Amino acid sequence: MKSKIRKLESTMSISGLALIFLAAWSVIKNLLVLIGGENDASTFFTTLSSGSIFDKMFLTLTLIVWAVQIAISIYIGISVRKAARGEKNGVLYLVVAFILATIYLVTFFLIILGLVIEFDVGLLIDVIIVSIVDGSVLFVLCEIIISAIRLKKLKKMEANTLCN
Repeated sequence: MKSKIRKLESTMSISGLALIFLAAWSVIKNLLVLIGGENDASTFFTTLSSGSIFDKMFLTLTLIVWAVQIAISIYIGISVRKAARGEKNGVLYLVVAFILATIYLVTFFLIILGLVIEFDVGLLIDVIIVSIVDGSVLFVLCEIIISAIRLKKLKKMEANTLCN
């Protein structure tokens, strides 16, 4: 039982770190897509500084959403690593991880549905790249949730065994 607990703790620690790195990569990827959608980076920053109020609001909202996304992922990653080290931790990080996993899953299916409805070969490569990154984040989130639940059960069983 001790070896299973150590394995789950190791899995959670690595998954927490992976989530932090994947979230950072996701933000970088989104920023590159946003800047890459313009003719060049200078056009992007010109739009940001002298564009219409709608352009500024859209870009500001986008940046806020990305900041929240990375903050949530960092929170989950740090919380998972703390739980893996045996530090007392509530279940809020698991609830947030479940919500984030659900959002990634829904987004993944909406992207695939959008591709099926309006197939575009040029868009196919973008969808594949986004699907790989978002699918990796979804996999890590599921790994975190499953490992945390198993770890809690095993630790509870171990505590009951020691008491008896």
